[in-house]
Amino acid sequence: MFIDFRYSLICKGRVIYENALTDPDSLASPGTDLEMENELFGYVAGEVFEEKTNGEIPRSDSTAPDDPAGEAWVFDDDAENKSRLPKLHALYQCVLAAPVFCRCRCKF
Repeated sequence: MFIDFRYSLICKGRVIYENALTDPDSLASPGTDLEMENELFGYVAGEVFEEKTNGEIPRSDSTAPDDPAGEAWVFDDDAENKSRLPKLHALYQCVLAAPVFCRCRCKF
C-alpha cells in the first residue's frame, strides 16, 4: 500500500525522503537500501503515547493523502516504467519478467 511505502521513505531519513520526492529514481542510487516494508512504523506514535500516558492517542481525521500525488500512469506498463524511472526499472525489470528466477541485486 502507498501509506506503507510512505512510512518506509520516512524511516530512511530526511535526505532520502526529500530526494525521492523530487527524483523517485534516486532510490536506485548505490548504497540506498531498497527494502520497503515498514507497516509497523505507522503504529509507533500511538504505542509511545499509550506507554507514556496510559491512554489512547486522540484520533482525528488525517490530512495525509490516500494516494500518491502527481501524474498517474499504468504501473504494469513496462515501457512507461522504463521511460519514467530508468534506474529503478533497470534494478527491478527481472521482477516483472520472472520474479521466481531473479538473480540480480534486487533481492526478489
